[in-house]
Amino acid sequence: MTIKIEQVLKIYLVKNVKVILKIIFSFHARKPISIFAQNYLMDQENMLERYALALKEENYPPIAGKIMGLFFISNQKYFTFEEIMTSVQASKSATSKAIKLLISSGEVNFKFVEGNKRKRHFYLDIEGSIAHFKRLIEGLYMQTTLYQETLKMRTDENEKLSQFIQNTINFNKELLVHAERLLQEHFLK
Repeated sequence: MTIKIEQVLKIYLVKNVKVILKIIFSFHARKPISIFAQNYLMDQENMLERYALALKEENYPPIAGKIMGLFFISNQKYFTFEEIMTSVQASKSATSKAIKLLISSGEVNFKFVEGNKRKRHFYLDIEGSIAHFKRLIEGLYMQTTLYQETLKMRTDENEKLSQFIQNTINFNKELLVHAERLLQEHFLK
């Protein structure tokens, strides 16, 4: 099976020079792309799809999940808009929306390249990601407090729901103890 060079470039910007050279050589020699290169590209594509699915559970749009996956699986620190768009195989509009969402969450940021104040280079913002974890924990604290206040207001008419709310409060409290400890242990040393 042969693959056109445009398809390969749209699948991913491969950062492994040996793989890139092997792919280019295959096209110029009019030979099929090697199984190694095909598997490498499919593995990266598969990983991005898995990130999209995993982060969908946190209400991220699939493209935002793929972008986060791109930052995690690549050794490249900075990506241009075009590189991101090509790597995640998304339209300009969808890529732009996803990047704006990730910037607003603090997980992604950008810098301008010296000499070019228009071209942004995006990167995974580690400090912003840690702050995002903190905000998630703070949100869980707020929810737990709200559930406690709600439970005080409830009557005994729907005991099943009241019990569910109490169980949620207990669950959240235990989760928060561990989340706070782990945040301190792993990120705020």
